[in-house]
Amino acid sequence: MKNKIDALHALIFDYFANNKFSIEHNKITNLTMLFFLRLAKEDEFFSKKEKEFFLYIFNKSLDEKFLSIKNNDLDGLLSNPLFISTLIEQDNSDSELAESDLNFLNSIIDHYQELGNLFVQSFTEPNDKKPFVLKGLIDKWQILVTSSSKKSKSSIPPMQQLKELIGLSTIKNEIQDLINLLTIQNKRKEKGLPSIEINMHLVFTGNPGTGKTTVARIIAEIYKDLGCLSKGHLVETDRSGLVAEYLGQTAIKTKELIHEALGGVLFIDEAYSLVSSNQNDSYGKEAIETLLKLMEDYRNDLVVIVAGYNNEMHTFLNSNPGLLSRFNKFIHFEDYSIEELIDILKLMFNKNGYSSDSDKLFYTHFFEVKKKKNFANAREVRNYFEKLIQIHASRIISLEHPTDLDLVTICDKDILNTNQFFLDKK
Repeated sequence: MKNKIDALHALIFDYFANNKFSIEHNKITNLTMLFFLRLAKEDEFFSKKEKEFFLYIFNKSLDEKFLSIKNNDLDGLLSNPLFISTLIEQDNSDSELAESDLNFLNSIIDHYQELGNLFVQSFTEPNDKKPFVLKGLIDKWQILVTSSSKKSKSSIPPMQQLKELIGLSTIKNEIQDLINLLTIQNKRKEKGLPSIEINMHLVFTGNPGTGKTTVARIIAEIYKDLGCLSKGHLVETDRSGLVAEYLGQTAIKTKELIHEALGGVLFIDEAYSLVSSNQNDSYGKEAIETLLKLMEDYRNDLVVIVAGYNNEMHTFLNSNPGLLSRFNKFIHFEDYSIEELIDILKLMFNKNGYSSDSDKLFYTHFFEVKKKKNFANAREVRNYFEKLIQIHASRIISLEHPTDLDLVTICDKDILNTNQFFLDKK
């Protein structure tokens, strides 16, 4: 059955690659990938089986473009810089489509209806054999686009997001100072006065879970609002996203990731891992050299933030004179205090509809946790919260008629049991 499905898809795609729309092959693959990827990610309108079908079309279209990519995992594909870099030349997947593009997609959807019927017949469960109705996908797409646009417009301003973060008072002040400097330089430029070119690349140092990635995402938005970046998005990576498996491919992989980040911020976590004690490690060196060159080439629309442990980051920067000259602004993220950890936990309670006022028991737990060698700050809070609501659920499930208060209240017994669980793990 799979061979029949693949053969029919190939026939459909060949037809449209040589059709009356006069759309080039590259545009056809990109349009199809973008459209069906967006639908495959949507939970509101479509069943699991429908999304499997959309993802199948997406992957087959992807094969048309890059036969070397054989990954059917959606998250894996989304994190693949080779795949992402091919889409940046198109509008974002939540953008309005041109009329010619809509005509093309409407036509190819009609042909995909037969493919969908065949796809359904391949399911083993009788209940799954209900036919797909693909007519109306464009209308649903446009609803999604409108919804996404509204969400974007109603988002909290980045400076407000920064102010609402728990703790980080020193970091907030440092970022405000940087914003003030950039703002005044922009005003001087508008008045025809000499302006200084400000280095916007940053070094974040500190332990895991201290908010480095969150702050980097906010800074990307701030830089966009100030006119320093065209898009203001964040692309996260580490050594594995920059360094290839085979010699000669690292520069290509690094370039593709940087192209994805253009207009925004490239955030390299554990950047020090690019520098190895192994003298034969030429891969990390190649990645750094490529990064430095492209930072210069795209200095007007790319910001790079490197992050990691304090001592290791200094070793990393001292490994190459080019790194030292480009990364000269340091922001250090201190560990959260016990009180701040409790505030973060309470914020998780509020966002997820739980409540508790047992601060003393929380204090006891975090006092012990902070002694750990590899204390991970807010990540520890997340782990604690998830275990806490699991233990709460195990208690509530035994109640014959739980009240609304039961469902939202984390009691002392839940907390004591959770604290004991983590003590036993030590």
